[in-house]
Amino acid sequence: MLRADNPPYQIQTADGSIYEATAPSLVNKDNDLALLKFDSKNAYSVAALGDSSNLSDGEKVFVGGFASNSRKFIFTSGQVTLILDKALKGGYQIGYTNNIRKGMSGAPLLNHRGEVIGINGLHKDPVWDAPDLYQDGSQPCKPLQDLITRSSMAVPIQTVMQSTASEVNLKNLRSTQPKPAILNSQVNTYISSFEAPMQAQAEAAKNCIFSQGKLK
Repeated sequence: MLRADNPPYQIQTADGSIYEATAPSLVNKDNDLALLKFDSKNAYSVAALGDSSNLSDGEKVFVGGFASNSRKFIFTSGQVTLILDKALKGGYQIGYTNNIRKGMSGAPLLNHRGEVIGINGLHKDPVWDAPDLYQDGSQPCKPLQDLITRSSMAVPIQTVMQSTASEVNLKNLRSTQPKPAILNSQVNTYISSFEAPMQAQAEAAKNCIFSQGKLK
């Protein structure tokens, strides 16, 4: 989105205030990420950072944001469909079922504790710009590529932290923010009911298993 516009950029916070923001740099040319900074006398709450390395297929995840054609805040829920062993071009590694709309790029991917575990960037079933190559130039096999295409995709928060190390110490957010409590016991039951079949689907795709046009 930053490449499609010119500075000065503006950020509107939850209280309606609008601030001029600067973009020091694209944090890493290999990842679809950029960092915006703004100064304010107000103290704003920030979300705690989670650990994307502990994710598993089938986990409940959430994405909220504003679509390009709407001023309404959209909050979506879904499940993790796959966690790639290596990153696609743009740094994308986490796939999920959430229905993401155009304009929601840059929104946080949250786990069921409300922790940020990734940055949303691609909606599923894209008409164009579907990621089809890994960062090392190799290509996923057809079954895995199909699952990637059917998934919305995010850059893991660990990648964000590594990419922004020279600009801001995001590790402080993890250490200073209180750890949110699990929403309720029903969430854990809901997660477990999805984990087994979705883990099997992701494992089949990674092993390039394809049968009659559907993943086993």
